[in-house]
Amino acid sequence: MIIIIDDGFLTICLIVSIVYQLLFYLPAAICKFDKVTDLAYGSNFVLVAILTLIFGETFFVRKIIATVAVSVWGLRLIGYLFYRITKIGRDERFDGTRDKPIRFFIWFMLQFIGVWLISLPLILLNSSQINPHFQWNDYFGWTLWLICGGKVHESGHVKEEKEASGFEVHCLCS
Repeated sequence: MIIIIDDGFLTICLIVSIVYQLLFYLPAAICKFDKVTDLAYGSNFVLVAILTLIFGETFFVRKIIATVAVSVWGLRLIGYLFYRITKIGRDERFDGTRDKPIRFFIWFMLQFIGVWLISLPLILLNSSQINPHFQWNDYFGWTLWLICGGKVHESGHVKEEKEASGFEVHCLCS
C-alpha cells in the first residue's frame, strides 16, 4: 500500500479534493460563469474513488465493486448536471454569487466538504488491507444498488424537470 501522509488516505483525499475544486473555481471566478461547478462536484467523487483504489494497491472484489458503483453514480450525476446547465444556460443558485469571488469560493469549498464527507466510507474501504469474507450486507447493498441504482436520485431530477416545464407532479410522499 502506498502511504501518502496517512495510511487511511484521509489527508491526501482532503488535499486532492481542495486542489481539484480550486482548479475549477479559478476559471469560473475569473470568467464569472457557473457551468463548471456541478462538473467539479460530480467528477471529484470519481477522482477520489479511483485514486484511493490505486493508492490501496489491493484490488479486492469488494473495493472494485464499490469504486465502480461510485464512479458510475458520479458519471451519471455529471451527465445529468451538464445536460441541465446547458439546457437552462445558468444556475440561479449562483445569482448574486458569481460577481462576489469570496461567496463563490465558499460555494466551491462547501462542495469539497460534501465530497470528502460523502466519500469517507469508500476512502476507508479502499485504504484497508483487510479482505473479509462477503456477508449478507454486501449482497444486500449490491442488490439494492443494482435495483435502485440512480433511480431515486434520477426520479428527483425528473420531478425537477417536469416542474420547471410547468407539468404538475405528484409524489407518493406528499
